[in-house]
Amino acid sequence: MFKAVWLIVTCCFLFPSTLLALEGKYYVVPKAELPIRSGKGTNYKILAIVKEGTSVEVLREDGPWANVRLADGKEGWILSRYLSSEEPPRKQVKMLRDQLSLLKNELSSTQTRLAKLREQLKACEAEKEGCLAKQSDITNKYNLLLTDSKNVTTLKAKYEKQLLEIDRLKNELTILRRENSQLKNDQNVKWFLAGSGVLILGWIVGYLLGRRRKRRFSTLL
Repeated sequence: MFKAVWLIVTCCFLFPSTLLALEGKYYVVPKAELPIRSGKGTNYKILAIVKEGTSVEVLREDGPWANVRLADGKEGWILSRYLSSEEPPRKQVKMLRDQLSLLKNELSSTQTRLAKLREQLKACEAEKEGCLAKQSDITNKYNLLLTDSKNVTTLKAKYEKQLLEIDRLKNELTILRRENSQLKNDQNVKWFLAGSGVLILGWIVGYLLGRRRKRRFSTLL
């Protein structure tokens, strides 16, 4: 940077008439002190002394001299070769240092944000792992439910089959009960008939025996 400034100064000395093609804001090149004079020559009165890096406004240029205006409003003449459109190295260094400090602050802030983002990324990864584990658990439960549903379907079919079998057995039991009741009724009728027959037979036998006795008794008389 300093080499560039000295190169500009050298060009000012070599090409003083081409330095200031336009009016505007310029800076005093590195030098201890420079006089601002009331006219274009070293024999004119010194109006002010400016230091290195002083900002001046160039009003017009006349040969090797430039008419300038200071910040306090004073106007005078100064050799053009001592003016440069570039800021003085000291200001540039300060500006660069300020920019460096700003960049350091931005870097520190960026690093802080990066650390936070890394923490958030870790949290997201942990949450992702948890979600994957939950998904795996849900998938296993779903597969188990599918298996259970198949088993339930099989059990339901068996249950319905058993219900049909129970209904069939109930019908058979009802029929057997009816048949058993009918058999009991038939048996009772048979016993009743048998008993009646025995009574009738006994009555007939008694009757016949009674008649025979009567006849024998009559014959004896």
